[in-house]
Amino acid sequence: MDIKDNSAVIAVITGDLIASQNLDEQHFQQALTVLSTLFTEMNYEFDLYRGDSFQVIVPPKKVIELAILARLSLKAIGDKQQETDARISIGIGHILRNETIRTSNGSAFIRSGIGLDKIKHRKIVLISASPNKQIELDLLLEYVDKHISELTKEQARVLLAYLAQPDISHEEIGRKVGKSRANTTKILNKANYHLLEKFLTAQPHLIENLKK
Repeated sequence: MDIKDNSAVIAVITGDLIASQNLDEQHFQQALTVLSTLFTEMNYEFDLYRGDSFQVIVPPKKVIELAILARLSLKAIGDKQQETDARISIGIGHILRNETIRTSNGSAFIRSGIGLDKIKHRKIVLISASPNKQIELDLLLEYVDKHISELTKEQARVLLAYLAQPDISHEEIGRKVGKSRANTTKILNKANYHLLEKFLTAQPHLIENLKK
């Protein structure tokens, strides 16, 4: 057994697809594919297990961004009859690395698992060793969580395209998603894309405070 003690603070995501038993085979497989593609493209170590569950090891400053992109990716492929989304719990701490993610351990894994067990009405939660330092982050994350839950498939799809390349024009984003420039801008404004972008810019500093 090859276990390594990683003394650096790290983030672990533990998540699962919501109501996966109600998804048809096409949407279920598509959901797993978009998650696998996202984690692979961002070069994060991950594991899909138990059919509808996943774990990912992520640098702390990137973990909230990944959680948001994962939910947007899932919402972008669903529809009214087959809604695709996930519950995501983030644990911040240390890890004891084994040969696989599934057999690894440590405070980040433990907190991530506890968070998923207690997630209740929310879809993104974060647990660290410093709950008193994360009050501001929790409030912002709860708002963002609710905001993402209320996005339509179309809004999630366009917002995802914007976040992938925020420096390109709305006209170029529109071409990627099959929309006019005016319609793309309208959808992005309705999705409050500037507020989400500001949160993603600010959150690494809030995460860094949890490590002090």
